[in-house]
Amino acid sequence: MDLPNVVNAQADGIFISYDPVGADDQEILVIDSASLSFPKVGLTGTITPTTVNNETIPGLVVRQNGFTLGEATLIYGGTPGTGETAAVQTSNPQSTSKIRIGSLVEFDDLRVGVCGFEVNFDSSTVSLNGGIFFATGGAEFFPDSTSFTATISDRSTSDDVTNGVPNTEAMRAEIIFVENTVQGLVFNVDTLKVQLGTLVTITARDFTLDTSATGNDRVVQFGAIGAIVKIGSLEIGGEARNFGFEADGDFSPGFEDSNGNLITGRSFGIILNFGGGDGAALGWPKWLPIRVNTLGVEFGVINNAVDFSDITLVLSASVTGLPGASGLTFTGAIEGVRIKPGLLLEGKFPVVSIQSMGVSVSGKMFGGEIDAGIIGGILLIEDLDNGNFGIIDPVTNPNPDEDQIFDRVLFVGLEGGFALPGVGGLTIRLALSELGPLGLFLNVEVPGGIVLEPITGLAVNDFSAGVEFFKTLPSIEDPLALRDPAFSVSSTVDASTWLGGVQQQVLKQFNAIQNNPNLKGFTAAFTSPMLIKGSAQVFSIYTSQALFNGQVDLIISTDGKFLITGKLNFAADLLSISGKLYADLSNVEDGDVVVLFLADVPDQVRLLTIDGKLKMGFRNSSGNEVELTVPDSQAVADDTGTEGFVVFPDTGKTVDVGVLNANTSNSSYYVDVNFKPGANLSLDYST
Repeated sequence: MDLPNVVNAQADGIFISYDPVGADDQEILVIDSASLSFPKVGLTGTITPTTVNNETIPGLVVRQNGFTLGEATLIYGGTPGTGETAAVQTSNPQSTSKIRIGSLVEFDDLRVGVCGFEVNFDSSTVSLNGGIFFATGGAEFFPDSTSFTATISDRSTSDDVTNGVPNTEAMRAEIIFVENTVQGLVFNVDTLKVQLGTLVTITARDFTLDTSATGNDRVVQFGAIGAIVKIGSLEIGGEARNFGFEADGDFSPGFEDSNGNLITGRSFGIILNFGGGDGAALGWPKWLPIRVNTLGVEFGVINNAVDFSDITLVLSASVTGLPGASGLTFTGAIEGVRIKPGLLLEGKFPVVSIQSMGVSVSGKMFGGEIDAGIIGGILLIEDLDNGNFGIIDPVTNPNPDEDQIFDRVLFVGLEGGFALPGVGGLTIRLALSELGPLGLFLNVEVPGGIVLEPITGLAVNDFSAGVEFFKTLPSIEDPLALRDPAFSVSSTVDASTWLGGVQQQVLKQFNAIQNNPNLKGFTAAFTSPMLIKGSAQVFSIYTSQALFNGQVDLIISTDGKFLITGKLNFAADLLSISGKLYADLSNVEDGDVVVLFLADVPDQVRLLTIDGKLKMGFRNSSGNEVELTVPDSQAVADDTGTEGFVVFPDTGKTVDVGVLNANTSNSSYYVDVNFKPGANLSLDYST
């Protein structure tokens, strides 16, 4: 029911039943929620469900022997609804809807009510359980003061929810009754802000005081408490988050809901804000300079006790530039960077994870203008077996043990538009890791193309070229496998495919450096297999490119493979004919050569497919493939001279005349000397 600006009434989930022979505790009336408001006098009453001990209680339940209220609230004041006007004092028409007590405090509204309130008439005395509370949607203390103010407010965030609906309370003080006896006082504050002059601000959020707590129940709890000091442009602040103290005096990490259950994702931590520090001292790579915006500290928990030796730094940062590229402007931030100082002390890469990397870059680079985005992440490496490394899958194993992680590698990729003076726009993809470069790819279209032969109008355009380190063409023996995207030069690659390819390059880069620790950066890149790619579009300037155009691709893999692709397109690329020639010469020294050919006519329907295969190798008499064992040849020394040594008489022995006279050759006496020519030399027997 709604009478505009007079009264508004609403009720949901009404259920009425009665059994004349039913039990005393039968439910006669149930109302899930209801509200009644009188805008002119600023008065509103509500009943809503609530949760007590993990059990949901409707707004109102009337039994034959009593009643239960989920949460019933009477609100005076507050902001009028749409189309409504608040009442004003007749003696002061300029007054606001706020409720003021002198110069001490000003309330946005006042609320009184009961929560989980149960009344039973079974015995001679009334049994009372639940809570009676006083609350407000906001308050300001000392509103007229110019040197000191304190405000209590309700934050409008997604996590400020009670029983599935937004919580509009800024403060609540509740007295808890159990069997007609006062159990204690529970005091809750949503957000407190104390301003001391213009320099110091003290804040607290989700503060709870429960005087009824006993044992390991929390007597006090903070969602956050901190302070900020601001002097000119310098701002220094800190905040402790999600912790409490138990009634027995123990410190308790994490944040509990109203039922005492720890809330996932709200871990104890300390946040420090010093407005712009360098991340290099924290182990962040120098090749991607950052400015730290916020810095926090989280502590591990063992058996519900804080482990102050297990420290994780949590920071958000802004990228400040790239080495050697001073003309670039970066926007956005890298959030949720988690750093383990213990790994840094062990000489390992300390960045364990990155929550998000939303960074854009624009400005001058490589002589042109770039406007691109940056992607990246942390690759977790595991030792599979005796130096054989692999990637830990974050989907199947999102929280690997530290013992499983052999190392971590940070990588980033840049993709976007690039413009060169006199050339026009092009696409650029650039990837690198902390270990060195991974690849560079450019695609450019020249207005009108480049004419190769004016009589026929043959021209080329849509040039693509690039190099990808630590990557090779796959070794295949089936011509139909040439249809795989790995055997093409594409100027557009979706982010997930590109990211997956970059991750595999990082793994091969890591393996190369592990196998030869002396290789670093560019040395490892240029001594490992790489792909060199090129592509261009062919057309005639005398006909529309929609009528006819061709595409030529070339991929060279430095480990001995290459691919040539030709494609003719007709009728706005609705009909195309392609052919691919692939050769694998990587094992030619073993006599193993593979040459494949594939043609599809047309590509769209494949009415005709022509394929061929040439494979060279060695087979034994049974027709089985065999590998020939080639002995390792020894290098011949090329710095030796001619040598001579005595054969008769024996070297190192003494002889007399009798021995010499007793040994003749063709009736002649002799001494036998053997000459051995040096490397690349021969004896001149004529001398």
